[in-house]
Amino acid sequence: MGRVAATSFYPGKNLGAAGDAGAVLTDDAKVGFKDANWCLLVGAKPRGPGMERADLLKDNGRIFITQGQVIDQVAAENARVAVVGNPANTNCMIAASQAKRHIRGSLHLQPSSSRQSHWMTY
Repeated sequence: MGRVAATSFYPGKNLGAAGDAGAVLTDDAKVGFKDANWCLLVGAKPRGPGMERADLLKDNGRIFITQGQVIDQVAAENARVAVVGNPANTNCMIAASQAKRHIRGSLHLQPSSSRQSHWMTY
């Protein structure tokens, strides 16, 4: 098992909100996503100097393939997944292709354009 820490969001909870929330912080994806209702995929490799889009997709593809596979294996059946790492639309599609037991509509992405303020659903 990897190193694990946990935190509660209770002190910051809005009045009247139901239930408690928290986060598991770990270097083991199977521990982090175990029975998770929400999976937040915020890490993606940014494009560096001289990188082509294909290089970026190759590197990020490895990240989101692995995360999608682990979510498929251990996350709650009704898990929702939020993808923020850019290019979010492609990373969301890659993760969704691996999280096959999760129904369509459970993966959400935040567009990188500042003109779009809504979440899109895949």
